[in-house]
Amino acid sequence: MADAQKDATRKAVNESYSKAGAALIAAHRDEFNSLRKQILADAGIDWSPPLSREERDEQTVQEILDRNPGLAERLAGKAQIARGI
Repeated sequence: MADAQKDATRKAVNESYSKAGAALIAAHRDEFNSLRKQILADAGIDWSPPLSREERDEQTVQEILDRNPGLAERLAGKAQIARGI
């Protein structure tokens, strides 16, 4: 019985550590990535953090716009029509 209680406590502590770490990383992502980059640079490794989903989406949209001249203006015009401008 005592072992089961210890296991449950250990599991709860580990879960809380993981959740707290994830929350801190999310809240301070730029600082966290900067520290990682510096530590890796000190080890002689050139590293950049992966793009966020939003950054990847922006990059994809930009690539589409680059391949389709005039598309941005057409979409902007449709957006104005939709808003009644």
